Amino acid sequence: MAEAQTGDLPVAAGKWRLRLIGSSSPLPTLSRETVNNSYSTKEVKEYYAPNEKHILFRYSVKVSASHIATVQVQTSRLDVFFKLQVLDSEEEIVSTVGKGHAVIPAFHFISNERPLSSQSSKGQISQSSSAKKEYETAAGKKKGFVAIQKGVKSSRAGSVPESQPVMEEEIVLPPALEDNAVPQLTHKYIIQAVVLYNSWPLTESQLLFIQALREMEKNEIKGMSP
Repeated sequence: MAEAQTGDLPVAAGKWRLRLIGSSSPLPTLSRETVNNSYSTKEVKEYYAPNEKHILFRYSVKVSASHIATVQVQTSRLDVFFKLQVLDSEEEIVSTVGKGHAVIPAFHFISNERPLSSQSSKGQISQSSSAKKEYETAAGKKKGFVAIQKGVKSSRAGSVPESQPVMEEEIVLPPALEDNAVPQLTHKYIIQAVVLYNSWPLTESQLLFIQALREMEKNEIKGMSP
């Protein structure tokens, strides 16, 4: 990933050239001839409200399809030290420390879709009732327990449906199908930034402004409650 910044100056219309210069040989080469310069971007602006854990912000990421993304944070106060993190199930996967600006150049967000091998195994289970009966007769009805979730479709948005009943059925699996069972990994991504060294003190007027914002949020929550 390469990025060029011009600061506050406007960029003139037209094409521009990016040159890669380095001391090592050979230089890195592009994996494809055509450079991808069309990106989907999402910009979020918020106010920093001081708190006990010094959390600057914390956003949950719902991944609909696996992809590589760049995470970039810039603060209005340029001398603020902060740590930018990507968490998976509250475990830090990657982080960087910046002063007024921090960037994670590339991170691979993985969706929670069930692996194809697991889907094919379930298809074999549902479509082999006759083979199952034959196996029961030959093996003396060897029993095993498999949790089967009914009435729930896989979610491409990466969110796991809550409060869905999971039915347990006692079924018999041939050894070949038992070996093909693939556990599903669930990813719960959080993008978080934490202020370091108490480097963002607020003035009295700023604290009053933050207090007013909090009161507005409380009133909005009260208005939404039945």
